[in-house]
Amino acid sequence: MIAKTMFKHTNKIRNITCLICFLLLVYGCTDKKNEPQQPKKVVSKKIAVQPQAGTGVNETPAPVAAVPAVKPEAKESTGTGDDLSIPAAPDLVQDNILAKAATGYDPKGKIDPFIPLIKEEKAEKSGALAAAKKTERKKRKPTTPLERIDLGQLNLTAIVRSAQGNKALVEESSGKGYIITKGTFIGVNQGTVIDVQKDRVIVEEEVENLHGEITLKTRELRLPKPSGEE
Repeated sequence: MIAKTMFKHTNKIRNITCLICFLLLVYGCTDKKNEPQQPKKVVSKKIAVQPQAGTGVNETPAPVAAVPAVKPEAKESTGTGDDLSIPAAPDLVQDNILAKAATGYDPKGKIDPFIPLIKEEKAEKSGALAAAKKTERKKRKPTTPLERIDLGQLNLTAIVRSAQGNKALVEESSGKGYIITKGTFIGVNQGTVIDVQKDRVIVEEEVENLHGEITLKTRELRLPKPSGEE
């Protein structure tokens, strides 16, 4: 008896539970039907196609209508430097540059930056003198045997003193003698006798240094001292 009663209660509870589940299911389906369906959003993306290397094909955008630019009026350049306006046309700039280049540089009335402030007049005079001496030396040619003999190969053997001028006798190593006076050309270095004294002869020679400058040098030919004198 108790088992039957329990079985009945169990059936009732099961039936009630099934009914509640059914009602919930029906209610849920009704709510979903009443809800308005929202439109689905479609997202679209543009895919940029990059040109492959080496193809040389580039996508160009659609041409846009160009707005005509208003060309400003160009002012003529006076060339004085007061006009600070910049000409718009490149042709005018090029014409101005060519015009200035054609005029060139006028050194008139301007100081030469390459001239030294202090002129070395002495150096200029010595250079001019050396050049003149060098030119004179080139023009002079030996005309006597004495001009072909070095002074070191000559010996002064005698001096004759007179009112008209002193004379001297020189001999070369072979014993051949030559009479010389003041002004006689002697030696291989364009030498000239400038004085004949009582015991010596003074000769002036032209000597060229390492810089190519001609300088004057004096040499002497002396009489040998008598035996017994120091």
